[in-house]
Amino acid sequence: MMEAQKQEIECKNELAKSEPFIEQAEKALNTIKPSHINEIKALQKPPLPVRTVLHAVCVMFQKPVERTPKKDNPKYLEDNWWYTGQKFMGEKDFI
Repeated sequence: MMEAQKQEIECKNELAKSEPFIEQAEKALNTIKPSHINEIKALQKPPLPVRTVLHAVCVMFQKPVERTPKKDNPKYLEDNWWYTGQKFMGEKDFI
């Protein structure tokens, strides 16, 4: 029982350290406007960090990846997280 209590205390301490960062992230999210989403959604070749973040958001919200024809060989399909993300950003309650 002592080991479990020690782990619980450790977890609570780690959570307390992260709470200011969580609050800061929530404040940043509250500044996002629909026009910002529309601007990102319209990108034809988004930068890698934008694609990476949107991929993570789609995974967090359990959006199934869309498969689209490969550019170099349209006979074959490939996972297209950017396309999936664009569709997700178009949903009315995305923000």
